[in-house]
Amino acid sequence: MSMSPEIMKRYLHLPTAQEIWSALSKAFYDGSDELQVFTLNQKVFTAKQNDRSLSEYYGELTKIFCELDHRDKIVMKDPEDIAAYQKSIERPRVHIFLAGLGGDFEQVQGEILRKGPLPDLEECYALIR
Repeated sequence: MSMSPEIMKRYLHLPTAQEIWSALSKAFYDGSDELQVFTLNQKVFTAKQNDRSLSEYYGELTKIFCELDHRDKIVMKDPEDIAAYQKSIERPRVHIFLAGLGGDFEQVQGEILRKGPLPDLEECYALIR
């Protein structure tokens, strides 16, 4: 990341890098990741395989999903609740993955969606590759 010269001028007088980062954080970070979460969701909802390989497309999605997971503020301790929550986020992720595949995967999309229970994202990727 880089900083524009106009912004840099405002903070260059500070004596240490730590003080510069602290001042920048106060000025530009509102304590919320909502904008980043919105941007990541926008990327994931519009992601398409297009002319990329299946592994490139899957890699892009899993990277975004990891970033979203990192920003998730839900704290659970009960193993059953954790498992239920993970299952609840897997379903839309599988749908997003399948929806972004190229047209030549239409048949396998239908086969996966007819499976009971719906496989998780990794299983879907394994079935398709």
